[in-house]
Amino acid sequence: MPPSNSNFGAHTMPKIKSLALKSTLLIFAMTLLTFSVSAETSKVGYVDVQKALRSIPAGKRVKAKLEKEVKASQKLLDRKQRALKKMKEDLEKQAGLMPDSVKRQKFKEYQQRMLELQDIYVKHQTQLKKKEAKLLRPVLSKLEKVIHAVAKEQGFTMILEVNESRVLYADPSLEITDTVIKRYAK
Repeated sequence: MPPSNSNFGAHTMPKIKSLALKSTLLIFAMTLLTFSVSAETSKVGYVDVQKALRSIPAGKRVKAKLEKEVKASQKLLDRKQRALKKMKEDLEKQAGLMPDSVKRQKFKEYQQRMLELQDIYVKHQTQLKKKEAKLLRPVLSKLEKVIHAVAKEQGFTMILEVNESRVLYADPSLEITDTVIKRYAK
């Protein structure tokens, strides 16, 4: 008589789990062994892309253009904010003299203008981010090519971006930022 399904599952499940665990451990051990062998031949370096962008002339030009845009945008926002502040002060001064219906209408206008100001701010931020991405695209493309060239010349198998990676420690001799900055101008 064949065993019932309930007995079959009770005896074979621990065996399957044990086999799966052994397989996982074997794969893990093989991966570790492969990694330790390949790690001996790897040379990992790092670069500070933000520092490079602040240092190279093309990066400085992009920063100057963006700062000009920010100042123009800020002037507009400041002007609108001053007008909004004056509107609020006038509303507060005259609130006691106004009928409730007029007060509600003025308060509604104030809220509407505040929402418009917030909307303008968000639009300006979005436009600035798009402009920054557009201006940086060719600079970053060239910078990436320079990083690749320096990495190959110096025998690195991998380069990390220090601001994007969570690097807790790195030997300063592995940093190629200054070399990349010098090479970018060529």
